[in-house]
Amino acid sequence: MHWRGSVQLNGETRGDGTDMTTGWFLDSVPPSRAPLGDLGLAGSNAVAGNALARWSGRGAPSARQCGDLLDTHMGRRQLDVQEGATGCLRTEGGRVASFTVTAAPGALQMTLAVVVWQRA
Repeated sequence: MHWRGSVQLNGETRGDGTDMTTGWFLDSVPPSRAPLGDLGLAGSNAVAGNALARWSGRGAPSARQCGDLLDTHMGRRQLDVQEGATGCLRTEGGRVASFTVTAAPGALQMTLAVVVWQRA
């Protein structure tokens, strides 16, 4: 395992009505803030990234399960999510990771439990 922890995705609506959000690069330990990064907020109830896939299996996915899912399904740049949703992603550095939405208290706020695995 490369890193495990919790990240906050948040944003704000600017005066011109557009949303400004922040995300995370997940290859560094600890992860670093980014304008969007490997995993970021895409408005209310959606996450964005380089390659995302929804996990619909039982329990939390393993590194192999996430890798297989990403290899067999075209990764999307955005996923609609709600509290309890789990997904897999590939970081800019080629690592496989999973996330689960643990809280979504507001339109531009989300807390995610994230696991990032070492490159194979």
